[in-house]
Amino acid sequence: MKNIRSLLLFLAMGAITCIFINGNFLHRMLRTEHHERFDKPGEADRFFYEQRLYPHAIVPSHWYENAVAHINTMEAVSFSKRAEMWSWVSLGPTNIAGRVRAMAMDPNDPDVLYAGSAGGGVWKSTNGGIVWQPLSDFVPNLRIGSIAVHPTNSNIIIAGNGEGFVVWQDGMAYGRGIYRSKDAGSTWELLPATENQYF
Repeated sequence: MKNIRSLLLFLAMGAITCIFINGNFLHRMLRTEHHERFDKPGEADRFFYEQRLYPHAIVPSHWYENAVAHINTMEAVSFSKRAEMWSWVSLGPTNIAGRVRAMAMDPNDPDVLYAGSAGGGVWKSTNGGIVWQPLSDFVPNLRIGSIAVHPTNSNIIIAGNGEGFVVWQDGMAYGRGIYRSKDAGSTWELLPATENQYF
């Protein structure tokens, strides 16, 4: 009788172990097959946070007050960004949807602005945003996710293709790499090392 009890206990423990192992394996398999994400919003948040830690390991308690004081100093010596001195006017388009994903200002001329749209390429304004003209209508991918202007040579601009996770497309909005202009946006070349949809 004692041997039968031991055998039954051993079999029960073995069955529970098998169910646990198979359950975890099935859970991992289902999660991988049906919930795999290409973007990593948690890692992006952490990276964004950690950028602001440098050179400290934690955010100082007085960071907000210092930032406000710095903004007030910048406004006092250059131009004011206060709401009562700015007014926004919609410039269109009014007949189709669209959204701006990136903006950059020429560090040597604040009237020169660049904007990248989710499906309309790179646009440029030379009069502080009053008038815009398209720059990249003939590149293979018009989905612009980022723009940067070289800090000392305003002729060099880079524009990154693609977006992160787009809900209504149920996944990533793929790009094709990074484009570079050496003539302030008149012509563009794809950087060969970045020529893939995952870059």
